[in-house]
Amino acid sequence: MNDDEVLNLDTINDFGALGVGLDDLESEDVTLVSYVLDASGSMQPHAADLTAAFAAEIAAMSGARSAEQVLVSVTVFQDAPKLLFGYRKLADVPRLDGGAYVPSGCTALFDAAHGALSHLEGYRKLLRDSGVRARAVVLVMTDGEDNASTRRPDEVKAIASRLALDEGAVLAYVGFGGDEATQRAQAAAIGFPTVLTAALTAGEIRRVLGQVSRSVLRTGGRVPASFF
Repeated sequence: MNDDEVLNLDTINDFGALGVGLDDLESEDVTLVSYVLDASGSMQPHAADLTAAFAAEIAAMSGARSAEQVLVSVTVFQDAPKLLFGYRKLADVPRLDGGAYVPSGCTALFDAAHGALSHLEGYRKLLRDSGVRARAVVLVMTDGEDNASTRRPDEVKAIASRLALDEGAVLAYVGFGGDEATQRAQAAAIGFPTVLTAALTAGEIRRVLGQVSRSVLRTGGRVPASFF
């Protein structure tokens, strides 16, 4: 499968598509970090800020002692979700400013969250069945309400509820701008219990992604109880 191929998030069923193969893992204790990024039209003025902040945080995590324990995947969503890449080592995570993140269109947040959670479940099961301990962080970042999905929020919440029972999983939602109550209601509807609302500015984007990377790396890669 080519790296540029857009994957069907609901039908991935092999290591090659899901992420790093077992023979290429450098640790038997990993943290899977799934970024689910809003790429709808309203994010266009902030694209450069987001891609720069993302690159900075990947670089920061790459320099940590526990870097070999962290695997990253990125899904973007607009009219439909796209899995940009499955779980990769930090050294192999590409920049997003080369055309991968180009905001336009509507907001298929529920479809993207459902796909990313399904992706995580499938890959983590394969890892755990092979004796690899796999914690998980799923980070949804959006500036608006869903207006394009075919999935219902309760379908997302069903998967989120299963993952929430696992103490090694963090489901985090960042709502940029807009009404805080509306953002929190949307997070609750899809079963994401960890919620942060922030202004949609370059500084706040950097701050939020910085908090994510520090939380992922804290205590040797273990997912902390307090994420934000």
